[in-house]
Amino acid sequence: MKKTSIPMSLVLACLFALPATAQQATHSPRQRLLMDYGWTFTTGDPAGAGWAADMLAARSHSPDEARYWTATAAELSLEAGRREAARQSFAHLLSQADPGSELYGVALRRLHELTVRDDPEGAGELLREHLNLYPDDYRESVEMAVRAAEEWLTRGRLERARGVLASVPPRGPEEAALQAPTLGRIELLAGHPGAARPHLELAGALAAAEPGKRIEALEMLMLVEECDSARIDQLGRGLVKSASTNDDGPLLDAVDGWARERPAGGDLLATFAADALSASGRSDAARRVRLVIVERWPSSPAAPRALLDLARDDREAAPEQAEQWLERLIVGYPESAMAPVARRVLAELQGGVPGA
Repeated sequence: MKKTSIPMSLVLACLFALPATAQQATHSPRQRLLMDYGWTFTTGDPAGAGWAADMLAARSHSPDEARYWTATAAELSLEAGRREAARQSFAHLLSQADPGSELYGVALRRLHELTVRDDPEGAGELLREHLNLYPDDYRESVEMAVRAAEEWLTRGRLERARGVLASVPPRGPEEAALQAPTLGRIELLAGHPGAARPHLELAGALAAAEPGKRIEALEMLMLVEECDSARIDQLGRGLVKSASTNDDGPLLDAVDGWARERPAGGDLLATFAADALSASGRSDAARRVRLVIVERWPSSPAAPRALLDLARDDREAAPEQAEQWLERLIVGYPESAMAPVARRVLAELQGGVPGA
C-alpha cells in the first residue's frame, strides 16, 4: 500500500471536524475507529483499514462523509483481494451517488471491472450506462469494452467479443491502439492471420497500448509471420472449442502433432496455446502443453519461459517440484531473460534474500 507522509489519523481529524469530545481523555467509538484506520492504513494493512472505513461509513455525520468512507472501503477491499466485498461496496456507492457525478463514474467503472469476469452480460449494461452518462470519458469506455471483449474470448465467444468492441468504435489512433491487440487476437482465433496482422502491427507501433499488451501483440505478430495459416487455423479452432465446450482434446492433439512434425513456429503455436489455456482457467491442459514445450523444443526461448510458468504453478502446492523447475532453468539457460527471475523466485522459496 502507498504510504502517506502525514499520519492518516491526523489528516482525517482535519478533514472531518471531530466533535468537542475529541479532546477528552476517553475516546468515542468513532474516534477509536479513526485511530484504527490511521494505524492500519499507514502500516500497510488494507484489510484492516477497509474494515475501519466500513465502520466509519456507518457512523458518518453526513451523506458526503458516508460516501467518502464507502468509496475508501471499496478501494481498500479491492487492494486486499476481497473482490466480493469491494463489489458490494461499489454497488452500494452507485446507489448513493448522483448519476453523472465523478464519484458515480468511478464506482461505475470499478463495478464493471469487478463484474465482467463472472457476468460479462451484466457488465455490458454498465458499459452502456457509462457511454450514456460520460461521453467525454470515452477512453475509459474503450478500456471497459476491451476488458469485456477479453472475457468473452476466454469463453470462446468470438462474435460477442467483436460486438462489444464495435459498440465503442475508436475515435482516434490512441483508442484504436487500445483495441488493436484484442482485435488481433479475435482474428487469430478465427483462423484469419491476414486480418490479424494490421491490428497487431498497430498495437506494436503505438505507445498508447499498455506495455504488456504491446509485447503480447508483438508475440502474436511473430506467430503470424512464422507459422502457416493452416496451423494457425488449427490453433484457433482448438482454443475456441476448449473455451466454449471444455473439450481440450483437439488442441492437445494439435500440440502433439506440432511436437512430432516440428513445423516452423511450432514452439510459438504451443506457447500461445498454453497461455490461452491458462487464461481460460484450463490449468491442467496448459501444464501439459508446457511440459511438451520443455521436452520437445529445449533449444527454443519458449522452454525457459515454460519452466518458469511450471514453477509458478507448483509454487504453493508442490514447492519442491517448483524448486526443481527453477534449478533446471538456471542451470540449463543461464543467459535467458528468465534466469534472473528464476533466481529470485528460488531464493524466496528457500527463504533466502532475492538477488543474494
